Amino acid sequence: ALHLPILAGMSLAILLMQLKLAGVHTLASTVHGAEAVGARFSASQSSDAAPPLFAPWEVDWCQPVALLVGNEGAGLPEELERSAEVRVRIPMASGVDRFAVTHKVDSLNAAAAAAVLFYEAARQRKLLTGSGANP
Repeated sequence: ALHLPILAGMSLAILLMQLKLAGVHTLASTVHGAEAVGARFSASQSSDAAPPLFAPWEVDWCQPVALLVGNEGAGLPEELERSAEVRVRIPMASGVDRFAVTHKVDSLNAAAAAAVLFYEAARQRKLLTGSGANP
């Protein structure tokens, strides 16, 4: 069975610093910002600027990462999103149906967003190990 460790009683700032010292890159899921455009994430990103924004397939998920996911309504707190090294945005579908009604998906719930991002991580890691393109 899947086991996810739960950490309680530690300051978030301390946890983020410990992750950084351990070589774990922090990725914040977000619904904010324009459609993600950019080169693949690299650990050499400047920490002075706001975290760069990428689509899931533009991030290198083969390195150690910690994924920060907020709740469905508000997402991550702004200070937590800004403290991550990289922001990851899942592009959302929009369009007009046959009745001329415009549909736009604003966001996914937290579990669905995490599943999409973890799927991309699994896909890239399987490609890296040569065990096939499908997770």
